[in-house]
Amino acid sequence: MSQAFNKSHPDIQSTVQFFENDPYKQKIQIAIGTHNPPDIFTGWGGGVLKSYIDAGDVYDLTSDLEIRPGLGKSVSSIRYETGYLEGKVYGIPIRPGVEQFLVSVGPHPE
Repeated sequence: MSQAFNKSHPDIQSTVQFFENDPYKQKIQIAIGTHNPPDIFTGWGGGVLKSYIDAGDVYDLTSDLEIRPGLGKSVSSIRYETGYLEGKVYGIPIRPGVEQFLVSVGPHPE
């Protein structure tokens, strides 16, 4: 996936890193704590997501999903709602569970 993305976006280079559960949680907490999260990362809903939003480190996807309405319909509404907070969408489920893709706030190419 990363290689295909890099090939079609030569000005942007992505990498994929794999971590076990607890080391990943620790690494992402440190990155969020320093306001330097990865551009796209997995996370969970609830209080952890709220703390990322309150810190200003997670991108509000609501307007992006309004221009791509089919994306929201491709997942179960219950799983989709785990990325909602106060009427806004911050995460998109990636598999049958509660983990989600989240997008950090920061300089993102269009």
